[in-house]
This record gives sequence, C-alpha cells and structure tokens, in this order.
Amino acid sequence: MDGMRSFVCLHVLGGEVGAVLLEEGKVRDRLRVPSDALPSLEAFVSGRPVVVHSWDLVQGIEDYRTRMGRFGAWRGPIWEVEALARTTRWWAGDYGLGALGVREDDVLSAAEGLASTFLELLDELSSKDPRTLERMAYVAHGTELEEVFLEALRRSAGSPPRIGGRKHEPPKALSPREPPEEVPEEAVEEVLGEGGVCSERLPCYEHRPQQVLMAKAVCRAFNKGEVLLAEAGTGTGKSLAYLVPAVLWCAANGDRTVVSTHTKNLQDQLFFKDIPFLRDALGVPFRAALVKGRGNYLCRRRWERLFRDGISELNRHERRLLLHLVLWAQETETGDVEEHAGFPRRGLWGKLCSEAGSCLGNGCPFYDVCFAMSARRRALGSHIVVVNHSLVFSDLAAEHSVLGDYRNIIFDEAHTLEKVASQHLGRELSPWRLRSLISKLYEGGEAESGILAALGAELKATDAPGRSAILGKIGELIVLCGDVKEAGERFFGELAGRFPDPGPYGAKVRIRDGKFFEEVLEHLEGLLRGLRSLCEGLNVLGGWLEEEKVADAEEWRAELDAVRDAVGELAEDLKFTTEVGREDFVYWAELPPGEGRTEVKLCSAPLDVPPSWRSSTGR
Repeated sequence: MDGMRSFVCLHVLGGEVGAVLLEEGKVRDRLRVPSDALPSLEAFVSGRPVVVHSWDLVQGIEDYRTRMGRFGAWRGPIWEVEALARTTRWWAGDYGLGALGVREDDVLSAAEGLASTFLELLDELSSKDPRTLERMAYVAHGTELEEVFLEALRRSAGSPPRIGGRKHEPPKALSPREPPEEVPEEAVEEVLGEGGVCSERLPCYEHRPQQVLMAKAVCRAFNKGEVLLAEAGTGTGKSLAYLVPAVLWCAANGDRTVVSTHTKNLQDQLFFKDIPFLRDALGVPFRAALVKGRGNYLCRRRWERLFRDGISELNRHERRLLLHLVLWAQETETGDVEEHAGFPRRGLWGKLCSEAGSCLGNGCPFYDVCFAMSARRRALGSHIVVVNHSLVFSDLAAEHSVLGDYRNIIFDEAHTLEKVASQHLGRELSPWRLRSLISKLYEGGEAESGILAALGAELKATDAPGRSAILGKIGELIVLCGDVKEAGERFFGELAGRFPDPGPYGAKVRIRDGKFFEEVLEHLEGLLRGLRSLCEGLNVLGGWLEEEKVADAEEWRAELDAVRDAVGELAEDLKFTTEVGREDFVYWAELPPGEGRTEVKLCSAPLDVPPSWRSSTGR
C-alpha cells in the first residue's frame, strides 16, 4: 500500500514526544522533544499524514488545529492505530501498546513500533474481501479513516467474500431413551479414580477421593432421577465431578443435560477447557453447545437493513462503534458479540441484536442463517448445554422456547440462584432504561438518529401513498419522545432529592408504601401519561405503514412494535413499583455515590419464587 507508507508516527510519554518519519515504509528520521516544543514538532510533521495510537491524541491534535486552522503543519490526515486494530483484529480484546507488541518504556521505540503495527494492519486489511472493505469505507465516510479503507479496497486481492452465518446443517434433535439406562458408578471411578483415564491423560492430575465421592453421588442422582445438593471446597474438582457422570449418562441415553453457571469465567472453563478434554479422553461421542441469551446474537436482518437503508439513523459515536463490527460480522460463525472482546454492549448493540419483539420468525429472509435460531438448534441437538443462570430463568419465563424441554439440570455456583431469580421475577427501572428506549426511537444533535429519523428520511425520498400523513405522525412522535424524556428527567431528578447524602457508597431506601412518591406524584403521572401516549402513537404509525403498503412495512412495523412493547413494559414496571401494592414483594430505591447524581434506580423483588419455577428447576 505505497500510498500510505509515508507518514509521521507520534507518541507521547512522560512529558516527551517521540516522532518517527517513514517514507515508503522505511524510517528516514527520528525526533525526541519535550511535549511543549511545538515549533520543532511542527517542522518535523510539515503537513504529512500523522499516525497515533489512540483517540485521546487524535482529539488533542484536532482541538489544536481547530484553534490554529487546518493549514500548516497539521493539515494532513490523522490515522488511529487502536481503531484499526479493533476493526481488523476484533478477536484480540486488548489493544494497548503492550498487546500490540509495542515497547512502552521509550517514547521513540514506541513511535517506531506503532508505525510498524500500522503497516501490518494495512497489509491485513488489503487481504479482506472487497464487499467488506466497501462497507468499512461507507461507515467511515467523512472521517480520516475512510481513505485507509478505500486504499485497502484498491489494493485488495479481490478474494471471494465469505459470508458469516452460513447455513450449516444443525445436529438432529436428540431422542431420549425411555426408560433411561443406568450408568454404573464404577464407570465414573474408571475416569476419575486412581490410575484412571484422567491420571493417564493429565500429567499433573491428582487423585482426589472427595471428587470421586461427589461424582458417584451425581451418577446416582442421574440414575434415580433424584435431586442432589452438593458442597465441596476449593480444589475438589467439582466441574469434572459433575461433567463426567453427565456426559456418560447423556451419551448412553441420547438425552440432554443443561449445565448452568453464574460467571462467564466458569462458563468458559467448562466449554473451552473441561469439555474438550473429556471429548478427547472418554472416547464417548457427545455434542456440547454454549448457548446465550437472544440479545447476545447479531440479527442479520437488522444488520443488512442498516446498510441497505443507510446509516443515517446512527450518530457519529455509533458509526465509530459500527466500524468495529463490520469485519467481525463478516467472519463470525456464531454471531455472539462476546467474541468481539473490544466492543461495548450498551447503546448501538440494542439496534443490531436479535430481539423477540422484532423477530419475523420463519418469514425472515435470513431465517436459515439466523444466529439465534442456530444457537437454539445446537442446544436441541447437544448432550451438554452450557448456559448461565440468567438464561435459565429467562427460558422458564418463555416456557422453554430457547432451551427446549430437558430432564436434568446442574447448577454450579448455586449460591447466586436466589439473587438471579429475584432479578428476573422482580422489576427494575432507571433513567438510563428510559433514555435508552427513547434514543432507539429518536435522538437529535448534530445528526438525527433512531428509527423515526430513519423512517422519515426513507419516506421523504419516495412518493409513497399517504406519505404526508405518516410524516406528520412521525413528527408528532418525535416531539412526544422529547416530552417523555424531559418528564423522566424531572421525575427521577425530584426523586433523587428525597435521598439522604449518598456518600462514597451510595444510598438505599426501603419503600414501605406509596407515600414515598407523594411529593413527586405530579411528575409521575405526567411520565405515565407520556409513556402511554407514546405506545398508542407507535401502534397507530405501524398500522398506517401496513395500510398504505409502505416499502418494507413489515420490517418497520416489527421494529416499532418491539419498542412499543418495551415502552409499555417500562410503564407497567413504573406503575407497579410506585404503587407498592403487593405484600409478597419488597420495594426499594437506590442512588449511586456522587454529589448531584439523579440516576435513581427503583426496584422490586418477590419474597419467594413461584411454585412453577421450583418444579421446573427441581431436577
């Protein structure tokens, strides 16, 4: 990529600036100056493109040249290594200097290392398929990274695109043996006992009698269909103690066992370490799946619609985040956003992830390559299904629509079950939840964004029948979004004033009756009216789109209905929590630490779990 192999790479460290001049990819000059020696640095840069590590330095240079004018030494583009690394090496997770292989102890060495990394990233980009690079350039339009992707596109080898989420034949759903066949306890001891399979396969394996005792107890529970509660200290080897009998029993009976954890670390240990070891060591064919909540998976329909209809509904910050996803969306096989360790989940992801409310089901053009459906098919066809507690309770509430029916479940880290169950059975609302919903619909600023803005822009470019009336309704809803947002700020702001000083640890107040809200009742009623009006307006707008046969009306209606349902749910939660009307619930409010904070969180949770949930998780 000769056109971008000549530049100045800058780095700041300990009051010094290191600058390295590259021409045709080779270092031609170096400069080390105090960070306040701008004349020397400007003479060195002299209008050339500048490469830096992170956004902080980009902003610093942009602020300076805004004050001084975009001419002179800083008139060239600024290219950020971290942004390119997050986009190109989406799997890395860490994009600091050390993780990029750059020395951190010397400012000149760091600048030279960053220059080399920049060139490596350019070469990696040039190997990607043209369609992906076109999308990267499209998302980066108007930024200084746009020309990087355009140059990569020009230099691309033109390899055929590999579309993420290709259709794979899912494993067939298992057919459990009836009645189930018992697994001898001796089979477990042959794996975990002294001189067993584990001691042969693991050089550092230590025979632990307590592990064998627990594994036999788990085996008996499988054989007899009993409930087992086991507690074991650190170092017992609990995970293998329940996985070994679970694998042997499920493989023998063509059945499934759900293994649920609370922490991601344990989930990863089970799926990426323990289960692969057992697959190699046991010589027993079995399948395993790691399944997560629907919101973890990319919705291909929403993704493709974003590029088809234009990204006008995204603000500048969201477009910057979107850039980090383009290559990942092309290369991922699972669509699980947690693969992209460098991507923040809040905000933009809510516009791209799979949601039950906006799902078109088998009417979706991407149904056969749907990431969420693929995860469900894997779950139904796997002997061991690894999940977290949150998904178990979500699945129970959805009548097993994700995990399907299963006979056995193992809860590891079971001491957290009460807390997780309370979170799913309880209700919680905050200013952030309200703002997030409103921003999905509409957000002003330097560029309008949100569903209403995107729908309005598309309608203005067409001569759809009933266009004027629909645009008028969109305008009404945009005004209403602002009113609801302001009503929420007033309500939560006044509520925050009822708290004592939160101090360094925040404050929590038990709410015993509705009198707690008497002083903010007017603001509460105004917020509830606004939320209900918003639900009604979204419902009317969706109906008009279908009646007037607007292009892609079904998709727009699905998106609007999903937000409408979420707004309605928020209104119901607000009403429930502020009425304080259930004796079998406990109610409280929380305020985070910090002077002047208004981020009040209203919470409620049941004193006990429903009998139906007890029976569903009892075996």
